[in-house]
Amino acid sequence: MAILWISAAIVILVFATAWVARTPVLQGRMLPGLRWIFASIAPPEDYFTRLGVLSISFAEMGAGGALKFRHKYVGKHVAGLLASKPVPQGVPSYSANFQISLIFLVNGKSVLEKKINTVVGPWWSLSEAGFTLFDYDVPNGMPIDQDIECVIRIVVADPDFERLYGPVSVFVRKEFEK
Repeated sequence: MAILWISAAIVILVFATAWVARTPVLQGRMLPGLRWIFASIAPPEDYFTRLGVLSISFAEMGAGGALKFRHKYVGKHVAGLLASKPVPQGVPSYSANFQISLIFLVNGKSVLEKKINTVVGPWWSLSEAGFTLFDYDVPNGMPIDQDIECVIRIVVADPDFERLYGPVSVFVRKEFEK
């Protein structure tokens, strides 16, 4: 009977330690090799929350604005588009004739610049759909826990993209890692 109690106490201690350690692990402060396990089994509620969202008109050249956010967790992040109209599934390709510029600034200095003229791929959830623009890694070239400003501009407008997918928002969020 004592062995059963000792075993139960060990299991509880292991789970309690894992629960306390999950945030530091996901923030890259310890045990980096275990990050994918913690992210798969018990991610924090805010793990996949969008860090910033900016509504933007793809029909208007020069339209834009800025997202301000902080990366809380290390690993793969994605910049993408959130469509307000349904994105059809089973389509061989998606029309995109726009060019969008994203410049990520930390303390006024550029840490990443991208000009995108196509969508990488569509995504769907139960209530939303959109497109991936590109992904990047934190902290490789992009800092964790520092203020970031992402300046976004439409360089080449595409009214047809907006007609097909409705008003679009640009977002940044943590992406699931394999």
